[in-house]
Amino acid sequence: MKTITVATKELEGISLDWAVAIATKQAVWCEQGMIFQHGDGFPEYYQPSANWNQAGKLIEQYNVWLSSQDKESGNRVNIASCSPHVDAAIQQGQTALIAACRAIVMMALGACVEIPDLIKGRYASDK
Repeated sequence: MKTITVATKELEGISLDWAVAIATKQAVWCEQGMIFQHGDGFPEYYQPSANWNQAGKLIEQYNVWLSSQDKESGNRVNIASCSPHVDAAIQQGQTALIAACRAIVMMALGACVEIPDLIKGRYASDK
């Protein structure tokens, strides 16, 4: 499978969900532009970057610290990190879930990750 390298801090959407699945060792597959995992006997849509039910378990499991700060522009930014909570591990996101997912990926896979080329069209810089 052909892959591209993406900075963790730039991951979003399906690319972020895929990286979270790899970081947390979830058995998932990509089909028709969506990521699935096995649910209770049937496929279940996997989207921890937008689903509190899926991400909440990961936030607890990986001891994710969440907060938000006001930026100088007046906008709010969500921030997150996993233990150890050092500056290099802090990730930001438009939402708390995006920040948390990026923090989990950063902790498990580092500052850059390999994403399958077939989902690169859903990566922020390709828009």
